[in-house]
Amino acid sequence: MTQTKKTLAHYAVMRSLERSPQTFKQLLESCHSLFPDQLASLLGEMETNHFVWRDGEEYELDSSIPNRWRRFYADWNENLDRAYTSLSAIMGRIHLPHCLDYEWWFTHSGREKVAELLLHNNPLPTPESVVFLGSPLFGAFVSALLPESKIYILDKSDATLETIKKDVDSERVHLIHYDAEESLPQELVGSADMVFFDPPW
Repeated sequence: MTQTKKTLAHYAVMRSLERSPQTFKQLLESCHSLFPDQLASLLGEMETNHFVWRDGEEYELDSSIPNRWRRFYADWNENLDRAYTSLSAIMGRIHLPHCLDYEWWFTHSGREKVAELLLHNNPLPTPESVVFLGSPLFGAFVSALLPESKIYILDKSDATLETIKKDVDSERVHLIHYDAEESLPQELVGSADMVFFDPPW
């Protein structure tokens, strides 16, 4: 199976088929930004790559081969439990936020809502790499929701990074001491699919 770079058109088709199997005409109506020849070409490619399959006149999501997009959505609740377990352990050891350091924490509901907006409700492809700048706890939380992505957590507090270190996957979560008043480390320039930062500084 070849690796296909997902586009908004791919996600429009997938989300239409999540509701129910659809004919070509129905998909053309729900994916109204595509011309018939574009949709036909896209469906052919998606059949080849086992994202959809055709049963007579209807197309359905193909579940015969796991893929990263489906795993992300299927594992959301399980990964959310892991994220909270990790975060609880971190928050049990970390210093309390202080306004003079421009530190504050998301509420549990706020944190989960932001994560859903960034990841679960985002029509763009699941990011392969994410940088979190000045938001170390949120970065640690999201790292559990993206178990196949590289995560870079940049923060000026060595104590915070050291505390987080014990409860994240060190093979793919990189903790970097960084002050936002300085230039970004050269190796990170242009390296991320998504960047989350929490000003002011």
